[in-house]
Amino acid sequence: MIKIDARGEDCPLPVIRARKALNGIEKDGAVRVSVDNKIAVQNLEKMSGVMGHKIEIKQVSDSHYDVLIIKGEGRLEEAAAENSGSGAVIVVSSDKMGEGSGELGRTLLKSYIFALSEQEIKPGKMIFYNSGVRLTTEGSDSVDDLKSLEASGVQIFSCGACLNYYGLTEKLLVGSATNMYDIISYTMGAASVLKP
Repeated sequence: MIKIDARGEDCPLPVIRARKALNGIEKDGAVRVSVDNKIAVQNLEKMSGVMGHKIEIKQVSDSHYDVLIIKGEGRLEEAAAENSGSGAVIVVSSDKMGEGSGELGRTLLKSYIFALSEQEIKPGKMIFYNSGVRLTTEGSDSVDDLKSLEASGVQIFSCGACLNYYGLTEKLLVGSATNMYDIISYTMGAASVLKP
């Protein structure tokens, strides 16, 4: 068994280290990863699910989780499809649109998301990072429009490290948390990347 102590490491290092270790072992081999936050646990769980590995999660204390990943057959084609995106990817890096007035910028971005939800052609994915994660969490005026987009097939992701930084990890209302490793995969595999 390979043991990785990733406590204190920022996203996406725990996932990257786990992937590398899994690549170096045979089926039914195991990797145990120690992490210190729920976002890292969620990211490891998502990676394991996409790749077809079994996972066991044990909370040792408030700031210590042991994640046991048992290598399965692997679903590389499904993983590639998951990471390749479909059509355009829209990245939202702020809770406002453009430069200048913050109040106007927030109004513009809310209108943009609403208008996007009314379009016939929609992006494959939307990725929110930095203060953009505020739009996918409790208190956002755009949650209903984002839920409408998600219901129509748009995958919505928020940067887990950003949610954690702003104290919004437990307040995510639409989509799921992701990590920088996946953000790079989603944008590199996209037909186009747009930023409002």
